Amino acid sequence: MVTNRTCATEMDAVLLLATGRDLRRISLDTPDFTDVLVEMESDRYLDGLVAPAFDPVEGQVYWTDQSGGIYRVPLMGVGGGKVPAEDVITRLGNPDGLAVDWRARNLFWTDTGTDRIEVARLDGSSRWVYNVYYVVPVRAEQILPRSISLSSLRICSCLALSIRM
Repeated sequence: MVTNRTCATEMDAVLLLATGRDLRRISLDTPDFTDVLVEMESDRYLDGLVAPAFDPVEGQVYWTDQSGGIYRVPLMGVGGGKVPAEDVITRLGNPDGLAVDWRARNLFWTDTGTDRIEVARLDGSSRWVYNVYYVVPVRAEQILPRSISLSSLRICSCLALSIRM
């Protein structure tokens, strides 16, 4: 709500929730925290849905799933109906953690099937393996990436990941 008489046209604060079988958006602007199902045209994207990440520039939600892919869909949908999801990257090992670098327009993800961190442009192009050895002085057997998060600061972008020490 913008004023006592005017409703906001968009949500300012949103929590994305992947339940494994669907994707939901929860408005944190409402007192009851109502969750809304993001309805997709095809159910093929809804099996083992994990790790949602949001691109605030284009309003796209990205997620990984247990079938080995990364997909995206517009957060707000089109005209209130079902929205078309699209493949971004397929044939991955077991993508788990996912993060959007909205400034540099990149996706970072962890793959527990290959024990790697990978990076690609938001459209899936220019894919490469992120070499963690230059960032963290650890042995190869310690690198078991699971989750990932990014923090964009004015000075630099910071990468945080979970590893076994």
